[in-house]
Amino acid sequence: GRREDLRLIQLSFKVFTNSLPVLHPAGSKTKNQLLPAVASAWPYLQPHFKFTKRQAVDPNSPPVPISIALLKSALHVLSSMGRHCPGFLTRRFSREIWPGLEQMLLRGGGWRDRLSGSSRARELVVEFLSALLEDSPKLVSGSLPGIVSALCTCIGEKAHEALRNLSVDALKAAIKLNADLVWWEVQERYQSYTKEAKAHPARRKLESASGSHSSFEATREAVKTVLKAIELEPEQSLGDDAYFLNLGTN
Repeated sequence: GRREDLRLIQLSFKVFTNSLPVLHPAGSKTKNQLLPAVASAWPYLQPHFKFTKRQAVDPNSPPVPISIALLKSALHVLSSMGRHCPGFLTRRFSREIWPGLEQMLLRGGGWRDRLSGSSRARELVVEFLSALLEDSPKLVSGSLPGIVSALCTCIGEKAHEALRNLSVDALKAAIKLNADLVWWEVQERYQSYTKEAKAHPARRKLESASGSHSSFEATREAVKTVLKAIELEPEQSLGDDAYFLNLGTN
């Protein structure tokens, strides 16, 4: 049944992850055993990052199942691979993994009506990206512009609080790799929010007067946090868009 299939896949992921340190012991300079094993396992891992109708490697097998638990296991395997052979997987990640993760972050993939609206799935993906940015920067180097752009979307007004906070943490990690890229993307992205705020000042002031922490204010605070992490004053870095940051504070 489906439950047994999920358990079998999770078990195979666990066995493979535990074998990686054996194939590439700490301090070893050769990867003669590791790289062939990773290459052989890749076709079975990659379908788990296509969040629409996913086909198994074997055409006679049923489609790859979708679940939060399985996504978490697949992300864990990929993270372990990234620590052991990031250079070997950089191009594969950029071409075969990131497009699916980006779809999940921006549009919910094929999970929009499943798994609590895919909110937890998005959180898992952002947590995973944050860990890769910290521990395996070489793996994500070819996808960094797209990752930063997607994370900026995830701190926007439509994002819920948990996702916004996780995305801010991930952007802080990205700053260590390319602070200029993060600064530029934040600046560009939120110019549109500034224009929208100026067009509807009454609504924003009403939100502030209500005493609730509006989504707009939360986004404003998230932008400040990211820019402060780049060691820039928000007003200085956004120039005329300081209106966006100061709106509703008076």
